[in-house]
Amino acid sequence: MKRIDERFPRKERLQGKRNFDRVYKDGAVYRTQHIVLFCLRDNVEGRKAAFVTSKRLGKAVRRNRIRRRLREAYRRFRAGLPERVHLVFVARSGVAELEWEGLLGEMGTVLLRAGLKKS
Repeated sequence: MKRIDERFPRKERLQGKRNFDRVYKDGAVYRTQHIVLFCLRDNVEGRKAAFVTSKRLGKAVRRNRIRRRLREAYRRFRAGLPERVHLVFVARSGVAELEWEGLLGEMGTVLLRAGLKKS
């Protein structure tokens, strides 16, 4: 049986201020109660994603845990996403209190609103 690679490799990470600014400026915005998604599809190379948490969400340990959970939820949906898209997920207040199933539901909803996931 072939093993599916579920890592989040460096080549799929959106990095650099210039890339973030481009996604924020030119990308579309989709919101749920706990997640904001900035999505840029035009003229981009590869599928890249980033996860952002504000200091308002808590201290570093809490913010890092939120980002880890968002990355894992994204990995669950990654295989069904288009190959040429840049995504920035921004965590909103209350995301840390969500149960795992709730977080997966929010991630699915925001990707559905963006037209990146089939219903």
